[in-house]
Amino acid sequence: MKRPSWVLLVGLAAAISAGCGHSPADGEAIDEVCTDANNHKEVSASGYLKMIAGDTLCMSDGCPFLLSPSKGEAGTDEQKMRVYFRRGDGPRQIEIAKLDNPSKDDLTFRDDDGNVFRTGDVIRVTGKIAVADSGETNSCHMMRPKSIRKL
Repeated sequence: MKRPSWVLLVGLAAAISAGCGHSPADGEAIDEVCTDANNHKEVSASGYLKMIAGDTLCMSDGCPFLLSPSKGEAGTDEQKMRVYFRRGDGPRQIEIAKLDNPSKDDLTFRDDDGNVFRTGDVIRVTGKIAVADSGETNSCHMMRPKSIRKL
């Protein structure tokens, strides 16, 4: 059976858009944000939320995760930002179902409006960052995001 050409075009457009990934708004790319000039300044950045390679080490009041420009697994070859989430079940917090070696299914994040998101989702964070030059790359941290939005 011959399919109409518009069906093929719709399928092609869906396949192309699925592979495009996230394009940050102007000034929100992690490599633009995580610079010495922005140290201790409030910025917005967007990207994919990832677990840290190895173990996610949660402190008594929160847990660090990575904001990354690419969707792939967490690694060490790209510019990333560590974002710290406070534990709890409210806005801008993380709820952890299993503390001992949690998987991504054990983690529930909430944005400013209480919308649930998970690792692998694209988010925008806003807050003050700390940038430390460690030679070849900058270490970039956002300890207390004042805004988190699922995109």
